[in-house]
Amino acid sequence: MTENEVEIFVFSGTGNSLALARGIARGLGGGRISRIRADLFDRGDIFSRASLIGFVFPVYFLDLPDPVRTLLERVELPRESRIFAVGTMGRMAGPALDEVRKILRTKDRDLAWAFEQTMPGNSVLFPTSPAKRPSVLAESERRAEDIARHIREGQPVREDRSRLWEYPAREFMRWNYTGMHRIGQKAAVEGKCTGCGTCVNVCPLDNITQGQGSIPRWEDNCADCFACLHWCPANAVQVGTFKVNPEDQYTHPKVKMGDLAH
Repeated sequence: MTENEVEIFVFSGTGNSLALARGIARGLGGGRISRIRADLFDRGDIFSRASLIGFVFPVYFLDLPDPVRTLLERVELPRESRIFAVGTMGRMAGPALDEVRKILRTKDRDLAWAFEQTMPGNSVLFPTSPAKRPSVLAESERRAEDIARHIREGQPVREDRSRLWEYPAREFMRWNYTGMHRIGQKAAVEGKCTGCGTCVNVCPLDNITQGQGSIPRWEDNCADCFACLHWCPANAVQVGTFKVNPEDQYTHPKVKMGDLAH
């Protein structure tokens, strides 16, 4: 497949979904990677002309990130295109892939393939220990090859069979972890902030602003991606009373900050 035949839309804060999407694209013989971020929504109409279209995204609180939901609702898809989705997760994907399917069905479309993939977690509450990351990453690279093979061979895969209890579980998580959900409303920096602007540059929704050499400020359009926490070189970002320990700061080892920066 060529770049014009394959387009993969990716939302990624710390690099997991971007790395997986790149692996899938390689396995398919090439493809365009389109980042889901503020400038994509600034274009007005969003459409793809590819014959194979993918959506790769992290699962937050057992749900779709808001930017992914918005893209799915707005994007125009060719009638003849085949569609796949991959939800990356620390532990559970919940009903996220089922939500993708529901949105597509409002457009009279559906998923040909739906995959779940475990990646090192970047949650402040439930991080993956540094000792476990290498094995999880190695498995994800093999998995990218498997996903591409299933798609190449036209083998239908359904890993989005949500259990009924996952819907109330999603609402419980949102309620129980209100200190974490919508982190942009609670994020701040400690005195050790150097004003380097890294958090501003990696925020996919341009939700962080900063004057010349000043302390960054979070607006109200946060997607909970944790990019600001994990890319901060001074480990100065915290969310309410939560902060990430230095050893738990995580970004995908094969994704550079420049890959995600504006």
